[in-house]
Amino acid sequence: MNTVLVIETASSKPFIYLKTKDKNIFYPFLDSTKVSSSIHGAIDHILKKEGLIPGDLDSIYLGNGPGSYTGMRVGASIAFSFSYSLNIPIVPFCSLMAFTPKSNGSFITVFDARSAGVYLLEGEKTENNISFKEPKKVCMQTFFEIGKEKDFILSPDKDKLEKKAESLPISIDLATPLIDQILPIIEQNKGDEKKNIELLYV
Repeated sequence: MNTVLVIETASSKPFIYLKTKDKNIFYPFLDSTKVSSSIHGAIDHILKKEGLIPGDLDSIYLGNGPGSYTGMRVGASIAFSFSYSLNIPIVPFCSLMAFTPKSNGSFITVFDARSAGVYLLEGEKTENNISFKEPKKVCMQTFFEIGKEKDFILSPDKDKLEKKAESLPISIDLATPLIDQILPIIEQNKGDEKKNIELLYV
């Protein structure tokens, strides 16, 4: 892995992340409603800070949802712009993967899916590995049934989901991105063609 720009704008906790040979730079957007007006400046800022230009990027890792239409289009449009102008690959990853626990154990990461329930990703973290099942959309009751068997329930939408699940005896931890943990897993998907990237809208 050389110089990689990670773009994740699908969730309610959007961020960009620069991975170089020597350094990792995480840049969260504190106001998710202003990503479209600030993401270009943020990317320019972190590249210049490291003495880099867009041409130094080797690939773009793009969170392809599930997420809001507006948020995902912002990230995708920038990723495709870099990809075509620099002739570098886009490597898609499920946005839920960015939110994993710090400790070992079984977990689910959950995004609010509005009236449809939740988007859910089951995983298991060990000392040396993180494994994931396929993401799925489930109702609140199914979310509860799966969640009660896990060591951790993580979500960037903690407050919203706890309100939706107030009748269920379930505790949700506020998730923050831990992108370092999943970069090797995303790297394994590097053969994906950019023309096949599907954006998963909520």
